[in-house]
Amino acid sequence: MFVEADEPLDGVLVEDDGVTVRVNENVGLGTSDGFIIANIMLDGPGNVTTGGSVYFSAKKSEDPSVWHLYQSIPFDFEALSSPVFDFILASGSDVQSATIFIVDVNDNVPRFVRTEPDPILPVKELVCNPDVELFKVLAVDDDVADNSTLIYDVTEGGGASPFRINSQGSVFCREALDYLKQTSHRLDFTFKDQRVGEEPNVGTHSLTIMVDDVPNRPPEFTRPPNIRSVEEGSQIGTTLFSVQARDGDYQLNWPIKYEIFDEHNLNLFEITDEGDVKVLNEIDAENEDLLGMELLYTFTIVAKEDYNEDEFDLEPELTETRQSVTISIEDINVFILIFYLTFTKIMDNPPRLCNADGANCETTKTYAFSIREDHTGQALEEPLTVKDIDYTTKNIRFRAAFAENTPSEITNAFSISPETGIGEEAFQIVVKDVTAIDFENEFWHNENNEAKPATFTVEFTASDADYPEHKATAVITATITDLNDNPPRFQLPEGQTQFQFAICENTPAGTKLKNKIPNPIDSKDCKNSVDGEDVKVFAEDFDATPSFGQPSVIYRWSRSSRTPPIDVNPKTGEMTMNDQGTFDYERLTEETFVLEAADSDGEVNGLVSSVEIRFQILDVNDVPVDLRVQTNRVEIPENTSMSEPVIQGIIASDVDVTANIKLTMEVANTFARVADSSNKSNLRWQELHGLEDDIKKWFKLEIDEEQSTDKRKVATIILGELLPDREGNGEQDVDRVDLVITATDENTETNDRTVSQVVTITLKDINDNPPTWPPGEDSSNLVVTYLEDEEWGDEGDQSSDSDREIHRFRVVDPDTDTNFIFVKSNPECRTKLNESMCNEILELIELVAPNVKIGSADLRRVKGKLIDREKREYFDGDSDTLEYTITISDGENSLESKFSISVGDRNDNNPIFNDTYGEVLYVDELVSTEEDILTLGATDKDHPEKYGNVSYLIVDDGAEGDSNNGMDQFNITLKTGILKAVPGAYNWTLTKEYRVQIRATDYYRPSQSSGSNSNDLPLYLTIRVNDKNNHDPEFLTKQEGVENPLIEIKEREPVPNEPFAQTVILRDLDNSDLDNGKLSVEIIKVVLDKDGDVVENPELMELFRLGSITENKVENKWELPIIPTQNFTGLWGTYTLTLNASDGVESQPSQRAKDAVYVIRILNENLNAPAFIYPEDNTTSIYISITDSGVSQRLVDLKNNETLPDVLATDPDEKENGVVRYGLELHDNEEKTECRDNFQIDGNSGRITLKERFLPEFAGNHCILLIKAYDMGDEPQSSYRTMDFLQLTELNIPPMFNVTEQKVMISENNTLAYANLSLAYDLDIENENPLYPNDQVYYFIKGGAIDVFDLREREFENENGEAVQLPILAPKEILDREEIDEYRLTIYATNNPTGDEVGIVEPEDVDTNNKQFLVVNVEVLDVKDTDPKFATEGNITGGFSTTSKTDDVISIVTVIDPDLEDPVSFEITSGFTASDPSLAPNVPRPFELVSGSEKNTVAIVIKFDPQPNYKGYYRFQITATDTVGFSVSTICQMYMVTDANKLNLYFINDLEFFTQDRQDELSRILSEAFSMRCNIDRVIVDTTGLISLSRTIVETHFIDLEKNEPVLARFIINMQYRPDVFTNYTTQLVEQGLNLAPNGIGGPQEDPVKNTDEIIIYILIAGVAVLVIALLIISASCFYNNRGLSRRVRALTATAFGSQKSDLNRLGVTMDAPNTNEFAIEGSNPVWTIDTEPKRFPDFDAESVGSGGSVLIGAEDEEYFKSSSKNPMFQAEDVVANYDSDVELSDRKSYGQYDYEPSHHNQKIDLEDGNAPFAARTTRNPLMDLGKSIDVDEPDPYEQDADFFQIDGNADDAAMF
Repeated sequence: MFVEADEPLDGVLVEDDGVTVRVNENVGLGTSDGFIIANIMLDGPGNVTTGGSVYFSAKKSEDPSVWHLYQSIPFDFEALSSPVFDFILASGSDVQSATIFIVDVNDNVPRFVRTEPDPILPVKELVCNPDVELFKVLAVDDDVADNSTLIYDVTEGGGASPFRINSQGSVFCREALDYLKQTSHRLDFTFKDQRVGEEPNVGTHSLTIMVDDVPNRPPEFTRPPNIRSVEEGSQIGTTLFSVQARDGDYQLNWPIKYEIFDEHNLNLFEITDEGDVKVLNEIDAENEDLLGMELLYTFTIVAKEDYNEDEFDLEPELTETRQSVTISIEDINVFILIFYLTFTKIMDNPPRLCNADGANCETTKTYAFSIREDHTGQALEEPLTVKDIDYTTKNIRFRAAFAENTPSEITNAFSISPETGIGEEAFQIVVKDVTAIDFENEFWHNENNEAKPATFTVEFTASDADYPEHKATAVITATITDLNDNPPRFQLPEGQTQFQFAICENTPAGTKLKNKIPNPIDSKDCKNSVDGEDVKVFAEDFDATPSFGQPSVIYRWSRSSRTPPIDVNPKTGEMTMNDQGTFDYERLTEETFVLEAADSDGEVNGLVSSVEIRFQILDVNDVPVDLRVQTNRVEIPENTSMSEPVIQGIIASDVDVTANIKLTMEVANTFARVADSSNKSNLRWQELHGLEDDIKKWFKLEIDEEQSTDKRKVATIILGELLPDREGNGEQDVDRVDLVITATDENTETNDRTVSQVVTITLKDINDNPPTWPPGEDSSNLVVTYLEDEEWGDEGDQSSDSDREIHRFRVVDPDTDTNFIFVKSNPECRTKLNESMCNEILELIELVAPNVKIGSADLRRVKGKLIDREKREYFDGDSDTLEYTITISDGENSLESKFSISVGDRNDNNPIFNDTYGEVLYVDELVSTEEDILTLGATDKDHPEKYGNVSYLIVDDGAEGDSNNGMDQFNITLKTGILKAVPGAYNWTLTKEYRVQIRATDYYRPSQSSGSNSNDLPLYLTIRVNDKNNHDPEFLTKQEGVENPLIEIKEREPVPNEPFAQTVILRDLDNSDLDNGKLSVEIIKVVLDKDGDVVENPELMELFRLGSITENKVENKWELPIIPTQNFTGLWGTYTLTLNASDGVESQPSQRAKDAVYVIRILNENLNAPAFIYPEDNTTSIYISITDSGVSQRLVDLKNNETLPDVLATDPDEKENGVVRYGLELHDNEEKTECRDNFQIDGNSGRITLKERFLPEFAGNHCILLIKAYDMGDEPQSSYRTMDFLQLTELNIPPMFNVTEQKVMISENNTLAYANLSLAYDLDIENENPLYPNDQVYYFIKGGAIDVFDLREREFENENGEAVQLPILAPKEILDREEIDEYRLTIYATNNPTGDEVGIVEPEDVDTNNKQFLVVNVEVLDVKDTDPKFATEGNITGGFSTTSKTDDVISIVTVIDPDLEDPVSFEITSGFTASDPSLAPNVPRPFELVSGSEKNTVAIVIKFDPQPNYKGYYRFQITATDTVGFSVSTICQMYMVTDANKLNLYFINDLEFFTQDRQDELSRILSEAFSMRCNIDRVIVDTTGLISLSRTIVETHFIDLEKNEPVLARFIINMQYRPDVFTNYTTQLVEQGLNLAPNGIGGPQEDPVKNTDEIIIYILIAGVAVLVIALLIISASCFYNNRGLSRRVRALTATAFGSQKSDLNRLGVTMDAPNTNEFAIEGSNPVWTIDTEPKRFPDFDAESVGSGGSVLIGAEDEEYFKSSSKNPMFQAEDVVANYDSDVELSDRKSYGQYDYEPSHHNQKIDLEDGNAPFAARTTRNPLMDLGKSIDVDEPDPYEQDADFFQIDGNADDAAMF
């Protein structure tokens, strides 16, 4: 059983091992019932089961030997705790472990994770170190392989950003920031993965980076001081004026301190912390210092920022601002005092408010200002000018203040600056607190959130205490305008910085989120419905104006790498799950998204605030249990206690929070291993039944409580209360138990709540049961009677096995693989007799077991041995019984049988040895004296009187040639039987053991009649020789000199620590089982000879070692390997090794062999190929001169103007292997030319010279020279280098295009559109030709649409990241595809910056062989920019009648949209108006629109059944809208028509000919001809036969649009033959290929004669009209022709251009110059041309010669006109009229003719047949017969009309001829 691939399935791979499958994640998306991933192949029909994973199952296919492996669900790699699934495939006894690997694919969009630091610190302005990381943006891709390959990018607002980001997400600044310009930057980050072969996945995230304002701007005065005056003697503490300043760094906004710097040190004034300047000391105008200053006292006010100087070390110019103030000191003297006392009562005047120029002063004036709510500084556009005309200083002082009843909102918001004035002063209303003019304050807006003007009064009161009523009043109206200055602010729970919501994972789309947050969050809530109010976020916008206030707030998600799976209601903030994804607790336990609240309905100018919403994901118990078993197969011994678990590492886990896992174990199956019935050697599993109750007590599932939780269970299988006993189950032996481990999640109701795995435990049988007797065959105690054996004759014992059989034993053993051992013994004998006798008795019988696996054995008498009753020593006393014990053992346990043989008597005694002498005897190898070895004894139980005298002999055992029978090596005494050794007779090397036969004989056998035959008893003795160490070791491998080494091998072939193939053979003739013959060998010396250089040092000993010596006992030799210890690369040479061998033991002197010498030759190899030093690589490019480079001369590289170096390569090999030579080879680069025939190289020096000069035409060509460097070794190695040779001459090669024609596409209506051009290549530039180092390529438009396009340069980035300027083709103005859809241009490439070497070359004139030219075809791409229009002008009409039924089509409406692929949709966009009350009762929507069968058509379908009493029409509007929203509307009027209005038209054309377009054209033609709207009701096949030839009937009706009613068909029938009508429609029908049948309009009529008369009358009228028109045309033609000819005559006789009379000869021009003839008609000058080349044109008036009225008749024959210089009609060349410059077909609309506009710029006009107007076609103009032809691309369909030409593009002055 194995697994193989099914039909090829993308994303599934079955490996060759047949049990491993790799499945891509997401395979099978969209399937619900699982899908096949592989096939399970069986040897034959069978069943397959799976275990270990709920995700995979087996299902039978149509082929019973093939099962499908199903995967139940697609996997998400990122959601898996482990991507590896192990499971079991079982088919009968065949069980396979299979593994499925889930493979990650690139299916995830990279997503933003976090920033480091978080939050991001503000970036300081004005400082940018581009190498210092500001922060890091971290994104991850859940796909495994993509995290290290993400590409980061950052933009701002879709454009460039002042920041950059590297590949690790580190963000750096590109340029310094400026807080005043931008206080924050909204950055858009993209994260792109490396998706191969497809568009990459791109994740996005937006971050706002705040700019940190640094203290770099000094304070600025918001209320600056003005020049003031003060009287001497002013009271100390008097406030003169106030100043106000703020921090120039808006973000820091440090407090401001004020100081006065008084360089005069008079200390007259002081300034408070609030900026009020006050009098500090007494002011005396008579002070000398003040008088010296002319009473103008100047000091400086310093505004300083109050900052922590310990934190910042700032220069003063960054922290303080100075303002110089000059105070006028007013001197009060006696005269002034008297003057004041005298005149003050009559001269005091109140202050007045004046215009800025001081005029129009009034005591009360009104002012108004409108400022924005963020306004600072002055509020009035012009200041309040206050003037007091009093004389004295005292009386011209005034003070400004708000009126007492001024609202606090005004006084808090504004201040008056200055507060006092003298004489004339300009006052300003200054914004004191910008927060007080917040429009959102109800004071500034009304209940409708509109601006509410606030009016207040400023009073300017005279300072004189006597006249406080003198005051001027300014009534000021202030209006505050609202700004969008309040972003929406999210209303967060108190103490929180983000919204937090809990949501259950896998919440379905459409579910509203509930505002319940369990505390603590408990996933069990997901079992129940999450109640509570709907989740709703709210952001409050305090702006009062609705357009950007609260009503305009919308909610939206900020861009992020993952689209939130939740929709937020843009207006209410409610949240609902969408179908864009879901929450998965196992992937993320929480997710945070950024929600934005934007006012102004999200427009660009709106303000945006954001808040994080953290979704705490609640777990739903949806993930199946993951069950893993460390091993699912184990073997244990039966009946054995185990300290270790049977199976450990059982882990069931579930990532769900609420999982509650229960682990159980059950017995699945039990099996016995039985022999196959067909083949006993094959074992198979046989399933057993009924044993589960006992077997389940064998094992126990033990849960590890310490490591287990509800979500994770760890368990082991241990032995249970009963030990597994294979045989202890009655008659059934259990060899295998299958247990099912089941993990169940008890806290879920899903179908996959349970997962199981099968573990197989095989019982290993132990020998724990003894053999037993089979039922009925108990042989425990058994007595058998046996008659003693008769003596046999010389033929020996001829008995058979059955003759000698005494008893057959049979036993059984339930253990498997039992080997039975049958052992005979006679323990009872040994209690009565000696052991030798008992052994002899025992040897009388034998047990023969034919198979140790089978428990049976036969007890037989040993063949050749007698059971002799006369051998009384066998018996105890008078007993005739021999007692034995038979023991049957299985190796561990045994069974005994007490077995007795009752021997019957026979007369058959022979001599018997007293002992068996079975032990081995020994004799020393070096024995020197005759020694006794053994004394033998034998008796004969026969009666001594017969023969009882026994003799002993050593006899030959009969083996021919047997030298170890001991006949010569041993002696025995005849009577005493003493065996003796013969001195010096033993050599262990030759004979190690002797087999000696000794016979005891009585020389008589009673059964024979003659006593001459001896009665012998043989005895065999084994005598071994004890070895002595008397031989030296010797080397059998001979070394035959250095020339024939033992080992010869190449230097790279020796493998460290692997022996050489050749070995050293040794031997020692002593016994190798003893120390005498055990050898030890060592290397005692190594000598190296390297080409005569002999080296001997201890380090050489380390190059070799000897391996383990092995003995070959058969061949009596030892084999010794020699092993290299390292790689011999570079260590070649002849090594001579001296080896020494020794043997012996400590008690005996060691025998040493002579030293043996062996040679190992390491051969020198060619290891390295030559390595090039020059050229270094294959990119070497050489510039050589064709003209200067001579044959066999050294070449000069023009690139650097140096001599070409010689080729050089080195080879580190030694001897010949390192000698380098050079040569040239053919290269295989098909794109480059071969150089070998032109060059040669010196094989020794490597010098390259020319062998043959290059031809001049090779200039600018590259060729390749392939250089070979090779060594001189026996097996030479080589290397190759190529050199690129460029042949140069003095000739500058112009740039050339790779292609001759290019197609580009440019979008219409796009001023920024452009197209990239194919670039010309310049060999001089590409090859860096030193002769032309400054070559550049210039591009010019030389023909085609020159006026439409420009060539411009645009910056691109090349492959090296460098900015380069490349040419682009750009339109000069917006293109319109609907006007012209294609242009052609000629592009010319040159090295000349002016390009003036070539003139105009039109695209069709370009020589395709000239690669300097490129013809560019510009296709104008369509933009959907054109409104659709209805094909029918005016209202659309149609008709319905009583024959119309509901859903009938009554009209087809067609819309034309010039845009390509811009389908139109239709809708009825008005109500239905009935013109007659009879139509009113019908349905509300009497008509509907149904899509037409053709593009941009719609059918009007009637939705009621018309009745006979209906009349009038319905009126409604249809609107057609294209895909971009352009629309057009028209009025439709559907009329009730009767049979009298219906008119049939009969056509010869087939029905298929009437497409919708042709129906529309037919309707237009008939409507135009009859001046009535023709509507086609339907088109059908003509089956009536009324009209011959008719094939199709077109059913129509006509509508009189003026009367708004249907027209009677009779009226149209009668009108058809009116000449104007008949000519109109017949001509146009023929042009459209529409062929009316005879009587085609209306069919046959009742009065054909009358109709014929009418036709004749109409024809006559038409003929007369045509003649009148022709006469008028001829008259006009004659008049104009004569006038033209008269002007021509005067022109011909006028002063020649350039003559002396004309005073124009000084110009040096020719007759080809423009004519200034006063008689010339503009555009008709036959000489004038704008081309640079002269053109000749025929006389335009020549055509009129045939009229007969010309004054030039016969002029062509005059000599005067025969010269080309005088005859303007004489032409010697072909003439081509250029439409752009000279001759154009006129726009016939200007003559009331047909609209005809040529579609090509260049026209060829055939002027050969120049007919006079209205002349017959056979008339030839004699002056127009030029024999030349100018063809016209498009034939004029109106040949019968006059030809019109336009000269110089001016149609108004066209000349007609």
